[in-house]
Amino acid sequence: MSFVKSRSEKEKEALIEEHLTQLTCLKINHEKEIRMMCEKHEKEQLHASKEEASKSLLKGLEEISKEEEICAHNTLWKLASFERGIRNVLDIYCSPFKSKEDRMKHEKELLRNTFSQRFGNINMYNDLEHIFKYDQKHCGKTKEENGQLYQVYMKYWSSQIELFKYKNILHRFQTWSNIQGGQK
Repeated sequence: MSFVKSRSEKEKEALIEEHLTQLTCLKINHEKEIRMMCEKHEKEQLHASKEEASKSLLKGLEEISKEEEICAHNTLWKLASFERGIRNVLDIYCSPFKSKEDRMKHEKELLRNTFSQRFGNINMYNDLEHIFKYDQKHCGKTKEENGQLYQVYMKYWSSQIELFKYKNILHRFQTWSNIQGGQK
């Protein structure tokens, strides 16, 4: 009987050993599955956070662009009022019936306004002096046809305003994204 007992004990030990091996394998497989699931979840979280960050950056860029667009629009509107003033000066110059004193008064007023109203980094004072000095050589049949140089400057100033708008957007967005990156 002792032989039977020892055999059954050996079988029990073998069965226990086999079960332990199976349990160890199951545990290892289960740990691998858990690890893979965790990695998958982390990747999904990382992807979601990247997507969220991208949406946040895009929203920030849109807000900055909208603000700069409004500023540029206001500056272009002020520039249009300067264009009317320049046209008035040229109209006075080209008209034989209007006085030179009126023209000089309007020129000084426009030159003074270039300092009081900001147009970004545009140096309008020197450009206006150049227009008043050289653009009075061309008189047309109508007020709109007077002068040619001022039209070139108007296009130049408008493009400068647009350029400053995009530079400001870039600078503000870089600053904003650096601040946002530092918060995370």
